[in-house]
Amino acid sequence: MMSRSRSCPAFGTKQNPEEPEQEQLAEQEDAAYVASLSARSEAEMQAVVQEMRARPIEESADPPSGETEHTIEPEPTAAAMLPGALSKGSRGHPFLCKRPCVRMAKGICNMGNACEYCHHDAHGPAASPNKNQRRQLQRMDTGDLLATLLPHIRKAVADAGISVELVEIVEREAAAQPCGDHGLHGILGQMSLSNLLAFIAPRQGGFRIPLQEKVEEILAAV
Repeated sequence: MMSRSRSCPAFGTKQNPEEPEQEQLAEQEDAAYVASLSARSEAEMQAVVQEMRARPIEESADPPSGETEHTIEPEPTAAAMLPGALSKGSRGHPFLCKRPCVRMAKGICNMGNACEYCHHDAHGPAASPNKNQRRQLQRMDTGDLLATLLPHIRKAVADAGISVELVEIVEREAAAQPCGDHGLHGILGQMSLSNLLAFIAPRQGGFRIPLQEKVEEILAAV
């Protein structure tokens, strides 16, 4: 700290011999006062810091302005992810369920009950038309398609022991003669009822809504 400079005596006057001693005493008093202010300021600051540390942090129940509160969706339970656990796609197993879930085939499905595919491990051999056969089915008009699928739908319904009304709905719209492709019929004969009906689902016609309602009725009953 810089000391206060001594005041110069007026020109032409004599200096009082006691003035240097008085000025030195004043300087000491000033230094002591400044030191006390510094010490007090530091002590007050420490007290404020201690008070802030001791104060509990209050969590606001509402999110800050401009931010949206995000809710965390609960994850599926372990039981819902185990093999055999029911899923949306498992309904109607093994005749009207969806194709097997590839995630469950690896051991676990993180979709749980909401999965659109079947979680059961008991499935017959998968059969599927090749590219040319799929094109052949797509190019058929609705009556010919229904006639081609009808014998296989009839057999699948009989094997499942479910309502024959489903067959009757298809029969009413089917053409008189089915397709005579034996290779195609060999593949269709190995397909599940669910996969056979999947060929009909995109088609328009008076049969569509009654067929969907009948399938839902059967699923609700099993």
